[in-house]
Amino acid sequence: MRRGCRPCLPRFVTRSLRCPPLGLDHRRNVLAYAMRRLARVSRTALPAALPSDRLERTGSAPSRSRTTPPGVYEHSSRLWRYLWLPWELISHPSSFTAYGVDGCRAGWFFVALEPCGGIRWGVVPILADLVWTVGDSDRIFVDIPIGLPEGAESRTCDRDARRRLGRRGSSVFPAPARQVVGIDSFEDANRTSRAVAGKGISRQTFAIVQKVREIDSALRRCSKARRLVREVHPEVCFWALARETPMSVRKKAKEGFRERVSVLTNLRPSAGDDVSQIARPFRRKQVSWDDIADAFVAALTASQPLERLRTLPAVPEYDRYGLPMEMVYADVLSSHVAENLPASR
Repeated sequence: MRRGCRPCLPRFVTRSLRCPPLGLDHRRNVLAYAMRRLARVSRTALPAALPSDRLERTGSAPSRSRTTPPGVYEHSSRLWRYLWLPWELISHPSSFTAYGVDGCRAGWFFVALEPCGGIRWGVVPILADLVWTVGDSDRIFVDIPIGLPEGAESRTCDRDARRRLGRRGSSVFPAPARQVVGIDSFEDANRTSRAVAGKGISRQTFAIVQKVREIDSALRRCSKARRLVREVHPEVCFWALARETPMSVRKKAKEGFRERVSVLTNLRPSAGDDVSQIARPFRRKQVSWDDIADAFVAALTASQPLERLRTLPAVPEYDRYGLPMEMVYADVLSSHVAENLPASR
C-alpha cells in the first residue's frame, strides 16, 4: 500500500483481516494500524443558526476573544488505545457516547468518551450546539444547576452534596432562585434574591447565572435536551469514585489537580495522558486545568452502566417546569469493579 494513500486503506484492512493463516493478534494490530492512520485533529464547523424545528438557540453566546474562533472545535485521539482493547469490545461496542461538560470562559468545554475507548474534546459557544449534534442514545452530564427553586427553601441535592463533601462542601454553590436568573445586574439580582429567598446571592453564584439561564431555557424548550442532559457536580463525582472520600486539596492547587487525575486513572488508566493531550490546544485563559478535570470526571461518570448511577437525593425533586433537581454520581462501591480498584491515595 502506498504511503499516505487513503483510498487503499479499507482494501488493505479487509484483505489483511481475511488472511487465513494469521491469528487474532495480527487482526488486532491491523485494526490498530488503521485507527492510527485515520486518527487526526479535526475541526467541525456548525451552522450559524440552528433549525427552529430541531432546537432553538437559547441564551446569548459569550463574547469571544480574538483567540477564540467561532463554531465547534473538536479534537480526537484514537491512537494507541485500540492496541489493548479486546477484540470482543471492538466488534461489539456499547451503544452510546458519554459527554462531560463544564462551563469555561470560551463557552462550554466538553470531553466525549466513545464506546470503543476513544476520546474527543472541544468547545461549543452554546450548549444547544452540542445537544443538536449528539445521538439520541448519548448522555450529556453537565456541571450546572438544573431545576431551580422559587422560594426560601434551597435544593435538597445541594444540601446533601455539602454534607457528603465535608471540608469540600463550600464548592457547592447554592442554585439561584428562578426569579434571579433573568437579571443581568448583580445589585438587582442580590436585591431580588433577598426579597424572594430571604438571603442575598454570592458573586460566585451570580457568575454562572447566564449559563444557568441558557441551559434552563434549552431544557424547557427541547425534549431531546431533557432526555440527554443531567446535572452533576464534579466534587461529588470525585467523592464517589474515590470510595466516598472527599478530595483533600482544593482543585485550583497543583496537588489538588494531581489528586483528581489519580482518581480518574483508577477507572481509566490512560487518563493522565488524556488530560495532557487535551490541554495542549487551549490557552489556560480559555480552558483551565480544573475545567478539563471537571469535564473528564463528568464524562467518566456518564460512561458508567445505568445500574451504577445514583442521584442526590435518591428520589429527586422537580421544579415548576418538571425539571429534576438532582446530582448524578457513579456508585462504584456497590459494583464488583470496586474490588479491582486501587486506593485513590
